[in-house]
Amino acid sequence: MKKRIALITGVLLILFTGCSSSTNTQETSQKTEAQEQVSEEVSVEEKGPKLTYIGHAAIQLTASDGRTILIDPSVSSYSGYPKEADFVLVTHGHEDHKPYYKVKVKEDGMKITHKEALINGEYQRWESDGIVIEAVPAGGNEFHPIDAGVGYVVTIDGISVYHAGDSSNAEELHVIAEKEIDYAFYPIDGVSNMDAVEASELANIIGATHNIPMHMNNAPGEDKSVNFTPEGRLVLKETETIPLEK
Repeated sequence: MKKRIALITGVLLILFTGCSSSTNTQETSQKTEAQEQVSEEVSVEEKGPKLTYIGHAAIQLTASDGRTILIDPSVSSYSGYPKEADFVLVTHGHEDHKPYYKVKVKEDGMKITHKEALINGEYQRWESDGIVIEAVPAGGNEFHPIDAGVGYVVTIDGISVYHAGDSSNAEELHVIAEKEIDYAFYPIDGVSNMDAVEASELANIIGATHNIPMHMNNAPGEDKSVNFTPEGRLVLKETETIPLEK
């Protein structure tokens, strides 16, 4: 009798252990699948297009395939620029917009200045594997005549980003409203460019989804962006990175 009870107990123990093991295996499998799904989602998010406001008038765009575009990197916005850029774009010849000497460009990359972007009054356009770069009118004040520099509209992953260079609310810039811009950067210093109020007026004319102030030249304790109030206002801190979204 004791042997029979021991045998039954052993069988039940084996069945219970097997069931528990099977359940644990199933739970582990479910957790692994969930972790892989989260990992995949993070990976996709990391690979998505991004925008970084480096500072002053410098921005970096990163396409989902990792290619990078720098616009107006300079000593006044220098943050090391450790990564080789695929494209470096320059709006005009003032020192605070020229590429800093430590900016690296890939061997097969391209550096485009206002001299290559505006030829005989014609604004140039480049396209490379889904990245589109268009030069557009910029300037409109005594420090920045219309024919002395350019702005850029860069399209990556189907998302358009406009950089106004150094500009004022000149009529020549109003044609950019036809391009349906997703993200737009406007200078607001009010010294060599339009101030924040005038920039807000231009931003509302062009009608980008997101409007971002730059080139603020703030004095200590000053924040000129508070007067930049267009529709779709978006203020970024220096070195801040955001995902680009439609």
